[in-house]
Amino acid sequence: SRQLRARLGGYFFDARLPWKEDADFAHRIDRAGIRIVSVDGCMIHHAPLSVATDLRSSFRYGIGAAIARHLDVTLARPDRSATRSFRLHGLAAALYMLIANRARAAGYAYASGRIRLSRGRWPAYDPRR
Repeated sequence: SRQLRARLGGYFFDARLPWKEDADFAHRIDRAGIRIVSVDGCMIHHAPLSVATDLRSSFRYGIGAAIARHLDVTLARPDRSATRSFRLHGLAAALYMLIANRARAAGYAYASGRIRLSRGRWPAYDPRR
């Protein structure tokens, strides 16, 4: 639909949020009442991530969560339970989830500190870029 961008606030992905999967985009789709349906036979293949790349992504999720909170953007809370990972996938998955959660918390703390130290001026950007 040509009206989709306007229904989502004038933009698709918010350049202010530095994560790859834009949780804000999903929230705005939901808030606009746009129904998402699965398409039988459709598959999306993602390139496998290295451990370092995945942990860097977790760190950036934390940065994005802090920025979203600063901007008063409501995001769905993802299931990041190490207990659930243990039940479903075993000890190695649970330990990895703990490490990834710490990386996310470090990103959140880093961004929260930068926002506080800059008195809310960091990061400076235009969401329509």
